[in-house]
Amino acid sequence: MDLSREEYELIMEPTEGDPLLEVLRIAVAIGQLQAAIDSIDSSDPMICQEFLDQCYGAKRRLMDLQSNGSFGEAPSESTSARFLEPSKMKIPPTEPLFGLAYLFSSKDHAMLHMMFWVQLVVLQPVIYRARSIVHAHTNDKPPTHAIEDHEYLLSGTYANEIARAIPYCLQASMKSSCIQIIIFVTSAISTTFLDFEHRDKFDWCQHVFRHMADSGFDAALHLTALARARWDHRASGQKKLTCLSLRRQIS
Repeated sequence: MDLSREEYELIMEPTEGDPLLEVLRIAVAIGQLQAAIDSIDSSDPMICQEFLDQCYGAKRRLMDLQSNGSFGEAPSESTSARFLEPSKMKIPPTEPLFGLAYLFSSKDHAMLHMMFWVQLVVLQPVIYRARSIVHAHTNDKPPTHAIEDHEYLLSGTYANEIARAIPYCLQASMKSSCIQIIIFVTSAISTTFLDFEHRDKFDWCQHVFRHMADSGFDAALHLTALARARWDHRASGQKKLTCLSLRRQIS
């Protein structure tokens, strides 16, 4: 996350009972882990293990927030047409690609779930890479490709969850600050679907970007062009990844 010094100090100021601030604190930690993965001393097994432990620690903090009910009621399922048709949004329904859309008890709860899922989208590939480095110092055989790794595949699972929440969050009554979050998470899952080579899901994200650009958010127009350029330059021939299913009830 790109934060000014003032924003960083505000987030890190000790507070209790504010789940959004706690998610943002964890997001800062995850951003630092993501930035550090390329510079850790991979020749030192203790440093590598400590780094992996920090990754798992960040994930535990997120899961603890979710399990204690900080995000409100679990979302229920609804047809995406319930949200898309009244606003005449030119976004394909979620059902064929991701499943039924999510319906939340409030906008705040929707944003908390979105921020929770997107941090896991970012963190899971970092865990995969950290585990691979640790395994290089053990007798364990690391996966030869991300397609074989449970931790990496989970990033696609959480990206799917975000996509199911987007129709609810794009309702006309949502504030512009919420739309900025949607632009951020759509960019994140678009990158995941690019890495997984899921063209249909990637194209769905492009529809979301275009809708937000048509609604006056110019950043979305830039991001859709950037994502398309990345896809066009993507080397072909890699195996397509299959997302794992979430078998637990979201709470």
